[in-house]
Amino acid sequence: MAKKAHYRPPLAALQHRLLATGVAFVAFGALTKLGREALPVTLAAFAVAIGAHLGVLGLVLLGSCAWFRWLTAVLRPRDVERLLDALELRGDEVIVDLGTGDGIVAVAAAKRVPRGSVIAVDDWRRPHGGHGHSPAVVEANAELEGVAGRVRVMTAPFDRLDLPNASVDAAIACFSLHHLERSARAGALHELARVLAPNGRLLVAEPLHRTEFATTLEQARFTVTRGGRTFPRALFGWVLARR
Repeated sequence: MAKKAHYRPPLAALQHRLLATGVAFVAFGALTKLGREALPVTLAAFAVAIGAHLGVLGLVLLGSCAWFRWLTAVLRPRDVERLLDALELRGDEVIVDLGTGDGIVAVAAAKRVPRGSVIAVDDWRRPHGGHGHSPAVVEANAELEGVAGRVRVMTAPFDRLDLPNASVDAAIACFSLHHLERSARAGALHELARVLAPNGRLLVAEPLHRTEFATTLEQARFTVTRGGRTFPRALFGWVLARR
């Protein structure tokens, strides 16, 4: 059986903790209830009460885990495709994916530019929501998806890209800027603006700071529009800027 690309989304570590905690709480609740006959009456009643509350909490945590899984495993790939739709790619562009993480956006973009290429950039020293991100993971996913020849992985700080001025046609920053300090966010946007060619497009998809991003790009003389054809819109709206 052919291997599938492995995308470990943001919140993956949280999902696993929720699942483990939920299972433990449900198990404890069940065991204390089953063991009440073997315990002294007072202790048994206390254990059953605590176990019941922990069991309910465990079920809530399991439900939260299921929600996160659905959000990131089912909705995330669909939303990535909608984000790429907004760029209106021709198929021959050079694209920068800033904060590539596991490479899901870079790989999806590479599939849309058979005559172009994607530069998957990340600063691997920064914290990632889903552990296990590395250049090797991005390269492996690109290989498994059949686009390795069109994806180049680059390690660089977000505000100091080793790329010439006006050298890329489109840039994407997807869920990678909101955790930065304000000055660092502005620095990353100005760096993307520097490497973007005339008539280029820059798309920033983030849960926070979208008004700030729009203002920064407008001050850099971009024409800015905002969109939200993703679900949930509050989590994954975007700012699209054009030269």
